[in-house]
Amino acid sequence: MAKSETSIDSGVLDELNRLGAARVPIAGWLAGLEARRESVSEPVYRRVREDYSKRIDELDRLARPLRVEATRAIGVLDSELARLATEKEEVEVDLQEIELRRFLEEYTEAEFEERSRVPRERLAELGLELEKLRASRELWLAARGEAVAGAIAETAAPESAASPESTQATGSSSGSWAGVGSAPAPV
Repeated sequence: MAKSETSIDSGVLDELNRLGAARVPIAGWLAGLEARRESVSEPVYRRVREDYSKRIDELDRLARPLRVEATRAIGVLDSELARLATEKEEVEVDLQEIELRRFLEEYTEAEFEERSRVPRERLAELGLELEKLRASRELWLAARGEAVAGAIAETAAPESAASPESTQATGSSSGSWAGVGSAPAPV
């Protein structure tokens, strides 16, 4: 996907996932080193710890601008999610009106079926679009290193977790990745 104001560069997602996957074993080695600290000399411990820390710092340095781009992508997705949610609410209101008019016998069953067909189809389309965008947003959060943090934030305060401002506020300073690996291309 080409990069523009309203599109998302999936290459950023791929690169964040690659860097995150490269970081996982090093973080594991670092944890293993801490567990064996008492069984090795201090110079060996420091040398190995410094090596692992440098590797992680380098991966984090490379990921930093990508996380900024991921924050922008999440903001784009959040805007689109909000727009689609608003449209869905409007279509639901239209459908409720049609159902009420049918209940009040203003419309025959045939008229009701004809009038409700388009809103029902649109609701189904919007449901699929929203589902895809939410899945894509989760991929970006995971690549940015906030899958777990994002899930906790959405549970605690769903309104603030979905806004672009909240994703930018929690954005680009995460030092680790959760849920890394290959992921399907975002929407």
